[in-house]
Amino acid sequence: MLSPPPFRSTARVRTAAPSRRAQLRLLGLFLAFVLVALGLYAPSFDGPFYADDLWNIRHNVGVHSLTPGALAGLLDPGGEAARLTQNWAPVHLFAHAVEWRFFGEDVAPYHLVNALVHAVTSFLLGLLLLRAGLPFLAAWMGAVFFLVHPANVEAVAWIYQLKTTLALGLTHVALLLLGPRPGFATAAFVVALTTKAIAALALPVAVVAGWAARESAPRWAWLGLWAALVVLFVVLSYPVLHSTNSQVPPLDPDLSVRLVTVLALGGRYLALAASGYGVAAFRDVPLAHSLFEPWAFLGLLGSLLVGARLAVCLVGRRLEAAFWAWAVVAFVPVCQLLVPFLHNMADRYLYPILPGLIGGCLLLGHEIAGRLTPGARLWVGRSSFALAAVLCVLLAHQTFLRAEVWSRPALLQAHTMYRYPEGHLALQHRAAEAAARGDVDAAVTALRSNMQRGDLAFQLLLQNPGLARIRREPAFQQLVQDMARRWLELEPRFWNPSQGELLNFADAHKILGDLEASEARLLRALERGGSLDALVRRDLEALRKEQ
Repeated sequence: MLSPPPFRSTARVRTAAPSRRAQLRLLGLFLAFVLVALGLYAPSFDGPFYADDLWNIRHNVGVHSLTPGALAGLLDPGGEAARLTQNWAPVHLFAHAVEWRFFGEDVAPYHLVNALVHAVTSFLLGLLLLRAGLPFLAAWMGAVFFLVHPANVEAVAWIYQLKTTLALGLTHVALLLLGPRPGFATAAFVVALTTKAIAALALPVAVVAGWAARESAPRWAWLGLWAALVVLFVVLSYPVLHSTNSQVPPLDPDLSVRLVTVLALGGRYLALAASGYGVAAFRDVPLAHSLFEPWAFLGLLGSLLVGARLAVCLVGRRLEAAFWAWAVVAFVPVCQLLVPFLHNMADRYLYPILPGLIGGCLLLGHEIAGRLTPGARLWVGRSSFALAAVLCVLLAHQTFLRAEVWSRPALLQAHTMYRYPEGHLALQHRAAEAAARGDVDAAVTALRSNMQRGDLAFQLLLQNPGLARIRREPAFQQLVQDMARRWLELEPRFWNPSQGELLNFADAHKILGDLEASEARLLRALERGGSLDALVRRDLEALRKEQ
């Protein structure tokens, strides 16, 4: 029988306060987690602002101030900050605003904070596993596995992904406190949810855990409040999420291809979770067309096994079900079936999935071990611990090497292009190389492939110095016009466009020769007001000179 689960009410079960010796042991473990995280991620500490870091932190004036007006802008679900980051995550942006206040453009402290948050999140996972009834060594080995896993490098070494590590850490806090301190747990849940939406997984996890523990009415009242908070969050976030998600086309027009590809993605995530196999940034994995393709078959097999085990645990009311539900619920938002992304897979998407897989596997193993004889159990336990320790060392080494890759964007891009020669970055690079040698057809073909994947950033094409040689070519200009036209087709889906989106629409109309419509968008952007006022006035002045 499991010991009291992490979410059980203390009205019926009260555990003794930990002894001073136990407290010192936990403190020692925590310090060890911090030191390991700092050591593993030290090679990434001099990595510069990169990609999302640039326009969401370094060049985002919305996080460069902690004035009441700036903070109000971060809280506005329809404001410039939410539109710019394509998510309503005010706590995430507030965290970066605080960092900017103290660190400015010095990147090392940002990386240090990310590593520390990852260490805390990993330590909290250890507490969850321990409270779920696992033996001490098994629980903390699971936490160490999460701490050193190389798939987590993208979430930790990428400054802007603080939202991922922080949201999961706060989710762990909410689940740990739900039983003894439901009010504090609810506060942690709200902060986690407004850091990153994936924190909503805490609700179904807590519901399944409550079902397994046969919880009483007070607990369900608190979870009802959690459900209401999730609904409120969805209502507030829907406009920005709707306008953002409508910009990326589905994986494939054929539903059967999309379904098989989802299974293939699941298979890849399972392999990545189990061994660190295939770590890479900015993935563009190929579509799957048959269940007999290796990744799709692995995904199907894994889905059946996880689904069957989840059903068995639900029927048996075992806490293990909460962890399998955790993994499933965390996978759904990133499976690409409901909401497609420009990059259909990413290491950082595994970050909130991994704790569920770790907990489910450890609790399953614990149950199996409980059926063995004492002698066999001891042998299996020692053997499992030795194998897990070796695996963690190998994963830690891979993580250290991976962290160094994130210290140099050129190396990161080169690695990505090597792994995915038909991916988004590789096609961009191929277009620049073709443009440099004057091969217009090859450059345009590569860029059109990206456009079909949802890349409609026509302004970047016009600003890219690598494409300067072909900028006046009719084929290139036609490509830019086609991208602008596709962008304008999305305009009706933007219920309340931000200044930045209105600027994009104005540029698109200008490229297509409709200067009057372009001016109307700029005037609307100026009327809306925001951090881009100066840029809007500059574009408006330039446009009127052309008329």
